[in-house]
Amino acid sequence: LKKVFVNKTIDSQWIIKRFELDIPDRILDKLSKDTKAPEKLRLIKKAEIFLAAKYNAPPPNEHGAVISGGIEKLREQDSVLFSYLPTKIFEYKFPVLINANFLTNVNREQIHTDSVWNQWLFERISGEIFQWIKELVKDNKFRSQAYRLIPSKLHPENNILTKKFNDSLAANIKHCNFISNRKNQLLRVDQVIMDSTSMSKQSSFVNIDSMREYINNSEKNLRQYDDDPFIDYDLNLNQIGVKTFTWDQCIDMFKSDIFIKTHSIEENKRMIEYFFAKYSKIDADNGMDIDIQRIPFLMDQKNRLQLIKNIYFPADTIGDNGTIDSEYLFVNKKIVTWLTEKAQHSIKKWLKDKGVDERTDLTYLRKTIIPNVASYITQENAIQTIKMLF
Repeated sequence: LKKVFVNKTIDSQWIIKRFELDIPDRILDKLSKDTKAPEKLRLIKKAEIFLAAKYNAPPPNEHGAVISGGIEKLREQDSVLFSYLPTKIFEYKFPVLINANFLTNVNREQIHTDSVWNQWLFERISGEIFQWIKELVKDNKFRSQAYRLIPSKLHPENNILTKKFNDSLAANIKHCNFISNRKNQLLRVDQVIMDSTSMSKQSSFVNIDSMREYINNSEKNLRQYDDDPFIDYDLNLNQIGVKTFTWDQCIDMFKSDIFIKTHSIEENKRMIEYFFAKYSKIDADNGMDIDIQRIPFLMDQKNRLQLIKNIYFPADTIGDNGTIDSEYLFVNKKIVTWLTEKAQHSIKKWLKDKGVDERTDLTYLRKTIIPNVASYITQENAIQTIKMLF
């Protein structure tokens, strides 16, 4: 880290990276014919680019845990080009400070857009930034902070320097393997999936192969996802088109044959325990941005997962056998037996509090028939339902 002091106080901190670039023969050939290029520039074989990322030392919170800070993307008003000394060129909004041997006018207020040399440097900038991101993302100190340095397209796009940069940026986003998965392997944008649900971390009750198969089958345009494609959600990666696995998709997955065929009774117990741990604490931030009532996580007698509102605990009443669809509405017997054990008393109480009632004619009427009164009664079940109720 390089520290900048003002009046003996640290004003800012910077991470510096130097890249040495081989100058292609095609550029050397054009430079030799460019009368505007300085003589010394025509003779060199290598160029250098310095990148400087602002770093804000993260302060610990009251419990000693780091909650913010780290690598920061430059504010647009702070993005200025350096040509070994600061210039007055602010129109190129990079996430880091760029220092290179740019060719500018005498007062350093404008960069020569028609210069072959400047055009080549702008072609190279995004590639060097992504190479740096690849290094930073492997460093335990920075990890996903590195994605804050992903550049955005430059404007205006009719500027030749801007176009050179934007074209190379698009190519690097598509082809560069700069995203680290949970095994610290570097992957491309089209190989990874951001999991905003954290279900890909729950291998004790989610079959990861089934999860990947479900996602592949639901894609309109097939992608070649890696065998270990899952990463945490990151806003910076979302902005460049990385696939996000959402709760809506997760809910659909839990209902799918692909998921059900590998989801066992024991896994369902662990799933119930997981959601109980997440949702049972009052006034606690559980990190979940979805209502538990929307998640189908209770296994029924057909080994399918149901919402709380659609399932009952069994009870010995006439109504238990009174409708043709009642067999689908009960918590799986093995799950019920498990929940009846003393160790699971608090889980069963929580489920009851959330709305899993014992099945009686009255609760069935209130919970199933009345909310669906317009569609529930059919020619097939009308007589049975009337007999059950009366």
